[in-house]
Amino acid sequence: MSGAIAKIKEKVKRCSSRHCMLHPHALAIKKMPPFIKEVLAETVKIINFIKSRPKNNRLFKILCDDMGSLHTSLLPHTEIRWLSRGKGLIRLFELRNEVGIFLRDNDFALGEKLCDERWLMKLAYLADIF
Repeated sequence: MSGAIAKIKEKVKRCSSRHCMLHPHALAIKKMPPFIKEVLAETVKIINFIKSRPKNNRLFKILCDDMGSLHTSLLPHTEIRWLSRGKGLIRLFELRNEVGIFLRDNDFALGEKLCDERWLMKLAYLADIF
């Protein structure tokens, strides 16, 4: 009502406007169902467990190399750049077997999530919509 678009529309009546593509996606993320938010929060914990500790990051890279994976690292999660979330979720899904082995070997509580078929379906859905 009082922003730049409103002021332009006061001067030019037939002017059309549209939010940038980031805005609707940011709004959609805020209104996600709780079970999807839970999966997103758990994926952030998993990624941060591996990426935030240099030793874990190095060991995970060695594991991926030994298993002949396409990727050797996870992408870091950033709260601000939500577009990078999709790439991080896709990478986590692609490396789900390697991450599962790594987490179970390190007795990380969320390691069992990567064996749960329903949780993996939600992760795949999240990776697809981001």
